[in-house]
Amino acid sequence: MKTRPKILKLGIALYGAFVTFSILGQSSYVWTNQNPKQLALSPPPADSHGNGDLNQGTNWMRNGPAGSGGTDANGQPRPDFQDGVTWGDEMLFDGVTTGPVIATQDGGFQANGGGSGQPYGLHIHLTANQIAPVTLYTRAIGASGGMRMNSIQIDAGAGQLSLGSNSLTGVLDILAGVLNGQVLGFTNNSSTPCVINPDVRWRLGGAGSHPHVFAGSGDFNISNHLRSANQSSIQVQKFGPGTMTWIGTNVGSQSGNWGDSIGSPIIIGEGTMIWKTADLVSFGSSGNPNINNNATWIYDVVPSRFAMARSLSGAQTAPIAAPSSLRGAS
Repeated sequence: MKTRPKILKLGIALYGAFVTFSILGQSSYVWTNQNPKQLALSPPPADSHGNGDLNQGTNWMRNGPAGSGGTDANGQPRPDFQDGVTWGDEMLFDGVTTGPVIATQDGGFQANGGGSGQPYGLHIHLTANQIAPVTLYTRAIGASGGMRMNSIQIDAGAGQLSLGSNSLTGVLDILAGVLNGQVLGFTNNSSTPCVINPDVRWRLGGAGSHPHVFAGSGDFNISNHLRSANQSSIQVQKFGPGTMTWIGTNVGSQSGNWGDSIGSPIIIGEGTMIWKTADLVSFGSSGNPNINNNATWIYDVVPSRFAMARSLSGAQTAPIAAPSSLRGAS
């Protein structure tokens, strides 16, 4: 088994501050189940252990010593333990099992931490040993019970991570932290894009504005409006040399109660951001955020209806039209 690095850092200039994502001393759990049980327990048992494979302690093995902040008695990675340095356990996918991992998350203890006043949240980490893809989804009819997150890290050499499964009935609910302004970091250094599907719903801890920071050398394929569902706002930010391709496809039941506006500003700090639909901003209730562009911003929408009402700033300001070679790309 590969031992996790002691320190994983991503430094980002954010509103003039230096933000660091790190995994230090709190408990780490490595995925070991070759064939997830996919337990369809309805209703879940009183101890909440029936809320998906990620909530099953038998699917995990602790990687290293227990964190000084405590551990779950049944071996579940949880967001609500901390050692004074790191808030939340690490869920490590390290290639221990053979073939793709397709695991469910239906709520349970992995939503813990709300109202605590602490920056709790889980940390998902795919190492270079995890060459097979990992898909996390829900079996819920409607929205799942939530998974409280702090960060997602995909190392160079790792396979694809997909959130959601394009379900037309289930919605994978992801809670961003606990505190207003708490950063949810997505770092992809793999050559395989990270995928966020339309059936992912976002809620924000503290019901305030939270930066969602997409970074790393790898790409992101996002088929999701990235709009929250609890009277909050997501501030979309792009750093690192990779490409973020963004298309808004939450429709029908997948868009229910996801009416919050995008936060301001959208920051395109590094790499490339490609917009594939015209309704990401300045459309209906999507909001009219300021946009700070210091990198490459491509507007790949046919027919083009880019609205200039918002405030544009940065070295590059307005987007460029997509070259013909990008038309129809996803």
